[in-house]
Amino acid sequence: MSLKDRLKEVQESHREDVDWEQRKDEWVNNVNRLYHEVKEWLDGLKNEDLMSFDTHSVVRSEPMIGDYQIPQLILALPKEPSIEIVFDPIGRNVVGALGRVDVYPRGLYGQKYMLILVDRANAGTVWELWKSKYARDRRPFDKQALEEIIEEWLNEITHG
Repeated sequence: MSLKDRLKEVQESHREDVDWEQRKDEWVNNVNRLYHEVKEWLDGLKNEDLMSFDTHSVVRSEPMIGDYQIPQLILALPKEPSIEIVFDPIGRNVVGALGRVDVYPRGLYGQKYMLILVDRANAGTVWELWKSKYARDRRPFDKQALEEIIEEWLNEITHG
């Protein structure tokens, strides 16, 4: 058997029937649910005119999925200091996860956190907040975690 034939054989034996359109749709739905939850957590701040929410579509392109539109969420703190917090969906195809959304204050991408969508056998699909790739820098993403990172960024911006 030639190398070419062997490579074709290996490729055929590892081919999966993956519905990439369904994976993309699930990804977009998971991002929309995340944004809905974030807005619910911060609704009281919006009601007091301390924050506003805006979404707009961005185009992403991923292998196997192709080009698609997905919403980006912006949390704006309209009072001084004026800050925009961006929830930027990076992609569905993430090694060891079901997707990634970067969260950062506009202009301070180096201060970003990553929201990683993971499938936990005992808890189902959940978002985790990652500061880095190390396990010690990971935690569940919830209202408290979001409020703490916003406070961290506010301190960084106002106190340098």
